[in-house]
Amino acid sequence: MRSAFSLFAIAIAISPAIADEPKTGSVSPKGTPLKATIEAKATKYALDLGGMSSDDYEKMLAEAGKGKIRAPKAPAVELTLVITNTSENAIQIWKTGDPVTLEFQLTGPGVKQIEPPLAMTMEFRIPVAVEIAAGKTLELPIASLSGGMRGISKSTYWTKPGEYELAAVLKTGVSPAPEGSKKQEGFGIVTVTSAPIKLTVEAKK
Repeated sequence: MRSAFSLFAIAIAISPAIADEPKTGSVSPKGTPLKATIEAKATKYALDLGGMSSDDYEKMLAEAGKGKIRAPKAPAVELTLVITNTSENAIQIWKTGDPVTLEFQLTGPGVKQIEPPLAMTMEFRIPVAVEIAAGKTLELPIASLSGGMRGISKSTYWTKPGEYELAAVLKTGVSPAPEGSKKQEGFGIVTVTSAPIKLTVEAKK
């Protein structure tokens, strides 16, 4: 009985520490020598729904997602996605091009994400690679929560004031190709997800 009580007391003692563990980013496939972090010039943003209520704004987004009306611009932000080469050697990484996509994972009290049907030119935009030296970084500015194909195919919105968490997901190519990655033009296709950062959305005054 005393032993069971002791185990119970230990579980209570360690559970807050487990709950407070910071969320971390990830890479796929495992072993990819990249790390993504978001740096925020601003962490507080005003909620601008164009004078609409949250419910009406969400209904409008649903219509825009079906292509019935034009989608509003995704919220503007002042963020930077920082990609770090965690290996001991220089690597090549695709910075731009159609195979490169940046998407957002937003959680909070009012999140909507839409992929409205869009007309795009049919040419294939060849990926452009840059070098990142060992331990160095590549910075990718984020001006809005518009992402996906060519940065316009998937838009993420906050529709209510409150506390939010935002993570960025970058799909790109790396050379040398990491083990387990799908090969394309000598590069390995990888996905790098940042740890989430906290953002505050305030009702517009």
